[in-house]
Amino acid sequence: MRTLSRAIIRGPVFAAVLAFSVAAGAAFEVPELTGPVVDDAGLLSRTAEASLESALRRLKDSGGSQLQVLTVPSLGGVSIEDASIRVAEKWRLGTEKDDRGVLLLIARDDREARIEVGQGNEGDLTDAQAKRIIEDSMMPLFRAGDFDSGVIVGVYQIARATDPSIDIKPLLEGSIRRPAPSPPRLPVNAWVVLAILIWFVLTQFMGGGGGRGLRRRSGVHYGGWGGGRGGWPSGGGWKGGGGGFSGGGASGRW
Repeated sequence: MRTLSRAIIRGPVFAAVLAFSVAAGAAFEVPELTGPVVDDAGLLSRTAEASLESALRRLKDSGGSQLQVLTVPSLGGVSIEDASIRVAEKWRLGTEKDDRGVLLLIARDDREARIEVGQGNEGDLTDAQAKRIIEDSMMPLFRAGDFDSGVIVGVYQIARATDPSIDIKPLLEGSIRRPAPSPPRLPVNAWVVLAILIWFVLTQFMGGGGGRGLRRRSGVHYGGWGGGRGGWPSGGGWKGGGGGFSGGGASGRW
């Protein structure tokens, strides 16, 4: 009788947990694969996204791995491991022959990231290596709010592990943010000399001397940065080739 009572009590509880799990799973939807970078969370600047697009296309077109970046606003209640394997299974990154695909998934609101490694790359990019890339290189930059540099550094290190013979660094390094150098400080004596020079120039050109003065030249235009930004790289020709994933990789939080 006691066993029956427990079963009656646990039955609805189990059903509720199962229903919640199903609902949570349904809340995460795999987006469409439109290009090497799918920034659904809006974490990346246009400059960084364009650089990543060019580099990842170069990597794949040169016979390397298909490395994919995906940012999402939320995981919808599922684990990042579950979400990433769903994406990998739907997109089938890499090729069916060699399974050389890698997914870098970043969940903005959950503050989590994961590197999902295709079966063909598991020997070159081990779980321990993926963990180091996330924890030592990406997470410190994410915590500082620099998602551009965090993703770019992560992508570069992944590609260096999976395809060391293909150098994508020149396509990425221009998008790394660097602190602006501090203006040089002049010693006190230099300021005195500079003041004397300014006084001398002003007295020569603005004093007497036949009415000579500083002439204001007109018609000189200092333009901006050459108009608007360039167009986006084309998303055509980017699709999965049937690669397989078995859960290799690593995850981290910031």
